[in-house]
Amino acid sequence: MSLLDNISLQQSFPLCNYGTGTLYDLVTGKYRGGSNDRWILNGGIVNMIQGIQGKGNMFKSTIAAGLVVNSMAHYPGSEAIVVDTENSLIRDLERVANFAPHANTKDIVSRITPLSGIQYDIGEFHKFMVELCVAKEKHKKDYIIESPFINPLTMKPEKAWVPTYVVLDSITEMRSSSETKFLNDKGIDDEKARVLAMNDGLKKTILLSSLRKMCETHGICVFVTAATGKVNDMSSRTPQPKYLQHSRSGEKPKRVGANFETLTGTLSQAMSASFMSMDSKGEVPRYPHGKTPGKDVNEVSLVIQRGKTMLSGGSVPFVVSQEHGILNSVTNFNYCKTNGYFGMAEKSHNCKLHLSPKQNITRTNVRELMGASYELRRALEITAELCFIQQTWSPSAGSPLTIHPEKLFDRLTKSSTKMEDLLNTTGVWTYDKKADRKYMSTLDIVELVEDKK
Repeated sequence: MSLLDNISLQQSFPLCNYGTGTLYDLVTGKYRGGSNDRWILNGGIVNMIQGIQGKGNMFKSTIAAGLVVNSMAHYPGSEAIVVDTENSLIRDLERVANFAPHANTKDIVSRITPLSGIQYDIGEFHKFMVELCVAKEKHKKDYIIESPFINPLTMKPEKAWVPTYVVLDSITEMRSSSETKFLNDKGIDDEKARVLAMNDGLKKTILLSSLRKMCETHGICVFVTAATGKVNDMSSRTPQPKYLQHSRSGEKPKRVGANFETLTGTLSQAMSASFMSMDSKGEVPRYPHGKTPGKDVNEVSLVIQRGKTMLSGGSVPFVVSQEHGILNSVTNFNYCKTNGYFGMAEKSHNCKLHLSPKQNITRTNVRELMGASYELRRALEITAELCFIQQTWSPSAGSPLTIHPEKLFDRLTKSSTKMEDLLNTTGVWTYDKKADRKYMSTLDIVELVEDKK
């Protein structure tokens, strides 16, 4: 008998990560035991507040929106609210929906609700979110699903919400109605105008604190972008301390409230962005596709500065396009290539994946080939995941995750597993009972040759 047996407890759902199909899932998650004796990758977008900060032109909005729409593609019934203070996303929702290149664009657009940051200030947005939670609670039976994660105490599948995504871009530029009223009534030169920043930060702190509870109780996944800037301290000549352990010295987010770093469950920073070009002027794209502008494709290092679900300090070198969003297959290809041509049979202009050795892949045809073949994308995805795990995780000696793709392919071809079937699986879990593809994580795949499945 437990002391808690006779105490009324309010049951809550555990934190649940909704996959994106990118390396972000690995830097934010881990494998958990699941139904049907599967290993489920519990990584990606969690029902908490995720923050992405950085200077201008660091693709913060593109990465946040790209992760969200790629996740939406795997979870039917999920919806997204985009609060755009800079009018960079909601002006062309079809472009944003195309950030998930292999999904139904019209379906994704139909599930996005755009809100103008001009009309929805801090107060109006909070009111909207309260109404959203009330509506979700009222129709709870329609929005609760059975996840593939097994509760270790009850040994039954855990319940989870159909996710609702919120992209707040950006909280730095979000304003309150009282600030607008003051400036309209008193003007910018009024002596009391200096306290506006203090009140602005206080209201944003209250907003984020309220949002955090909504996230955890109603399956809402919030992405907040913020601008960073230099810390100005004219009284000291010594180097400014770091805002967080994995941030740059003397930099911090602007106009986000006093407790931004503690109210965000995962806080990352776009540290650098560089043209992926073949010439010094950035005019010849390294990874072209049609008439790709030379400076459209960039590599952005997204560093996890603080994570409540995984270790801090990890990073993802995303390859992104202003027009097309996160180029996931190019990210995977570039990551393997820059890590010693990991999982590739040819270390030259023409590359061949060990898991799909019939096709020559080059920097000039990778986008076209990956766009045309699901099996090739999946082979590259598995290869990149193994590379990322071996480069950044700490798998114990003898772990199946330390296997090299060449040995994995050799063992798989000698087993009863058909490579065609394996490469038509998906690595993102879903509650979609009509899903075309069977779920199989990278850990499941490597355990096939360890005689553990």
